[in-house]
Amino acid sequence: MNTESYPNQKIEQAFDDLFASRSAEEVIEDEAALLMFRFLSIIETKRKKLRWTRRQLAEKIGTSPSYLTQLFRGDKLINMLTLAKFEKALNIDFEITEKRSHKKIN
Repeated sequence: MNTESYPNQKIEQAFDDLFASRSAEEVIEDEAALLMFRFLSIIETKRKKLRWTRRQLAEKIGTSPSYLTQLFRGDKLINMLTLAKFEKALNIDFEITEKRSHKKIN
């Protein structure tokens, strides 16, 4: 399939149709998971740069390695307190900005 032959509107409609059966709650849960994984990607990159194991990172933020595993697997959602602990331990600052989206606002 050559996507160049389809206008963007037609492609967007195909995606909208594909995900139309999802409930509003499912959409929000997916968005929360994607947002969390964006944070965790930054955290994981910094952890590797510092050459820390996940066990060491868990100790630095005062939690268990199994909790970190659950976060990175997506079994648990990260909370703001834990996010702040990551910032302090890794000496990073997250910047929050609004991002324009292709999604329609209802």
